[in-house]
Amino acid sequence: MSYVPVGSSDFSAWEFIETVTISSQATVDLDLTGSYETYVIHIDDLVPATNATEYLQLLFSTDAGSTFLNTAGDYDWSYFGANTVTIDNESTDAGATDTEIPISRDDANFLGTATAEGLNGFIYIHNANQATNGTMATTAISYTDEADVFVTINTRGGLAANIDSVDAIRLLASSGNLTSGRISLYGVNAGPSLIEFVGAALATTPADQGNAPAAGPPDELIVPVPDGVQENDVLLMVERWAGNAVLTPPSGWTLLESIATGIAAYTKTAGASEPSDYTWDGDNASGRAGCMVAFRNCTLGDSDVTAGSSSSPVTVPTVTALANGAALVALSGKPLSSFAGVYAATSPLIEAAQHEGADNAGANLSGSFIAYELGFSAGDISGKQITHNQSVTGLGAIGVVLEPV
Repeated sequence: MSYVPVGSSDFSAWEFIETVTISSQATVDLDLTGSYETYVIHIDDLVPATNATEYLQLLFSTDAGSTFLNTAGDYDWSYFGANTVTIDNESTDAGATDTEIPISRDDANFLGTATAEGLNGFIYIHNANQATNGTMATTAISYTDEADVFVTINTRGGLAANIDSVDAIRLLASSGNLTSGRISLYGVNAGPSLIEFVGAALATTPADQGNAPAAGPPDELIVPVPDGVQENDVLLMVERWAGNAVLTPPSGWTLLESIATGIAAYTKTAGASEPSDYTWDGDNASGRAGCMVAFRNCTLGDSDVTAGSSSSPVTVPTVTALANGAALVALSGKPLSSFAGVYAATSPLIEAAQHEGADNAGANLSGSFIAYELGFSAGDISGKQITHNQSVTGLGAIGVVLEPV
């Protein structure tokens, strides 16, 4: 039988390490020498050998399990409990004199050996394998005692001397052996951060709405870097070039996807220092449009294209997220018959930016558009749509998954 934590996901990943099946043994030792921030021990139906055994106890080791700390004064602990007879039951090792941390201790309700008297619950080990803070254990335990009284116990315990680098633990009964049960060990690391939308920026050459600047080469597309970009942010830029050409990207940028109708998406991971803008070079003075977005706490995932057409809406291609918490970025471009060629994204897609540009004569009109949506579960992302108010052949879409890190 395996245990899968209810509600577990990539945001709080429980990684299975081992399961020990108890078979008439004095102790259960678990190795904590990994790199996890927290360890979780799941206890399933543990039964002691001796009826009315007082409690289950926990010991720490700092030498990979060669020895376990069991000297008076090694541990501090306190617990709060309740049972079907007594609502409030609490105790503490006020003098820090104990040689162990009690896990199931109740002053009058002891572990039993009869059917359905097994102990179940969790032990969380915090700050193992590090020297900054002392190792602590917290628990959530339930059992039915030898007198058929249901008991719940929450224990808080740690090393009294704030000893560093605990790398193993031992579970044992306060007297006698452990007869049966399963104990599973999981490692838990902090899950990935939530993906953040940082910002967007529109091309400055050509200016939006076809008002070409007075100066600047007519065969360039200049797009600013969004405000607030930090190192390791993911940058995405979409351009539409009326000459149906894929532009030469600036240094550090990579062509991600392109469509034959002159729509292309490029990507870059932001460095420690970014310029105010980037320039894409073309080979003619055709109308061009472009915009850029930035996202944080992510890396590039799957991407695909939907070929250009004259119909609206256009469906963003199906792409696949590998982890929960992924984001979808939809990038689009289109030739325009006139300005005010407005794009829109079908909710819950959120518009990030749209830009309309032309050549320096105000002709060869083009539009570009970016939308996004956060918080997808792992699996296929499909059915997202972008609309446009002009039926001009060439509307297409590129779908890009951003995976959380």
